[in-house]
Amino acid sequence: MAIKIQTYWKTNQIDEERLQKSIKSCKKQDQRVLELFKHYQSLTDNDIYGLYTYYFGKVKQSSTERSRHTLFISNIIEQGEMVMGPYDRPNRVYHLKNVNNPIVKPKRIPQSISIKIIYDENGKIDCEKMFDLTAKELDKIINKYNL
Repeated sequence: MAIKIQTYWKTNQIDEERLQKSIKSCKKQDQRVLELFKHYQSLTDNDIYGLYTYYFGKVKQSSTERSRHTLFISNIIEQGEMVMGPYDRPNRVYHLKNVNNPIVKPKRIPQSISIKIIYDENGKIDCEKMFDLTAKELDKIINKYNL
C-alpha cells in the first residue's frame, strides 16, 4: 500500500511516487521559464504562458504563473511596469535581473512542524511514538523540498 502524503494547498492527496514526479516536473518547468526570461529579458504572465505552450506544450496558465512567482521570490526576476494586456486588462511586466548564476529556490520551506501529543494506555505521554511521528514529518519535508 502506498503512503499518502498531504501535498500542496487545495490539491488532492497523492502517493509518494507521483509527488516526486510532480516536484521534478515543477523544477524542470521553473528552469524552462528561466530560459524564456534569459532569451526575451522581459515578459508578462500572458507572454510566459503563450511562449511556454508554444515551445514546450500545453500547461495551465496558473502553472506558469507559479514558476514566475518562484523566480520572483528567488530574486531572479523583478517586477516592472504595468501594460495593457488582452481584453484591456492591466498586466505586470517582469524583467530578468542581472544575475550571473541564478539559483531557483523552492517556494517556502517550513520553519517548524507540529505533532500531536500521543498518550499511552496509562495516560502518560508516549515519547517513542512521538519521536517516530516527528521523524516521519521531517522525512516528508526533506523529500518535498529536496533538502
